[in-house]
Amino acid sequence: MNTRTSALGRLAAGLATAVCAIGFAGPADAAPAPVHIGQKMTPPQTMADADPVTYGALRVFFRSPTGRLMERWLDGDGWHTADHGGADIIGEPTAVVTPTGLRVYSRYENGQMREDSLGASGSWTVGTPIPGLVFASDFAAIHYGTPRVFGRTSAGALVEAWIGSDNAWHYAGHGGAAIIGNPSAVVDGWGKLRVYSRYTNNLLREDVLPSTAGPWSIGSPAAAYFTSDVTAIVALGSLRVFGRSTTGTLRELWLSSVAGPWSAAEHAGGSMTGKPAAVLASGTLRVYSRFAGNALREDSLACSACAWVTGNPYGAVFTGDPAAIVSVGALRVYGRGTTGTLWELWLSGNGTGPAWSASDHGIPVAA
Repeated sequence: MNTRTSALGRLAAGLATAVCAIGFAGPADAAPAPVHIGQKMTPPQTMADADPVTYGALRVFFRSPTGRLMERWLDGDGWHTADHGGADIIGEPTAVVTPTGLRVYSRYENGQMREDSLGASGSWTVGTPIPGLVFASDFAAIHYGTPRVFGRTSAGALVEAWIGSDNAWHYAGHGGAAIIGNPSAVVDGWGKLRVYSRYTNNLLREDVLPSTAGPWSIGSPAAAYFTSDVTAIVALGSLRVFGRSTTGTLRELWLSSVAGPWSAAEHAGGSMTGKPAAVLASGTLRVYSRFAGNALREDSLACSACAWVTGNPYGAVFTGDPAAIVSVGALRVYGRGTTGTLWELWLSGNGTGPAWSASDHGIPVAA
């Protein structure tokens, strides 16, 4: 991989949202080399503080301009690229690690769910878990007792699909009023599964499952309104939700006790756009979004009692929303550059620096 030390603004590394990253702890940069889908992969590994999760290698999933589900991964032999085959997809893929393997969810052009799974055999399989069930949003996928996938139908219903004790897929609507946008899911520090979406008036919706035995409950924490999809993370002793407020600023909700109450604040620093991305890197919470003019915005929190620090790191200008991960000894950001290809930015020392680097992977990514 070629390391670039110039500012990202000069590199024109604009990022879009059509990227999903899965990481691992392993060797640092190595020369790219193509391989084919189906080769043997290393077994799953566990990284205690990684966000998102890991599966044998640092993996980046994205959609090509022609609708192909693509994977770019880094293992001990370097970077590799492969087309997953199967029919074309729309939207953005999402990945989740389960006790039986890695699963990647996307939508076929007809809106039906596609599942690409990688198990102990080391070979990918592609299928349609629930034929005939059509979605109109990207998915949130999480393992909570069993793999669970959440999405929105064309009628605005929040629908959950899961694998039951019979090892078959099941699905059900969550009820409640119609939603918009794409849902997100997180397991909080108290063992509860929480799914976030927005009602049609932008009021935040929270569906909570207190245990795998249920039942689901629906609420609106802090009566908060967001004008973007939200991202949720457990960091620095609290459950935190980030999104764009009705005034265009970055808004944060946080819950420090399971009994509540929720707290809310709008971050200083002016307007932002798009969906933020959050990652915990070497004990510091970093939230990436874009200023109104598309300059990259970083809000960082070094400790729960510290003050938020907002800046425009390395002068970067992004044309879409970034995806962030800590993997292979670095804080890494992936997305579509203004070149139309996959770009990677990384900060060594698991995010402690000293300086950012960047590389164009040269693989076309859909806008």
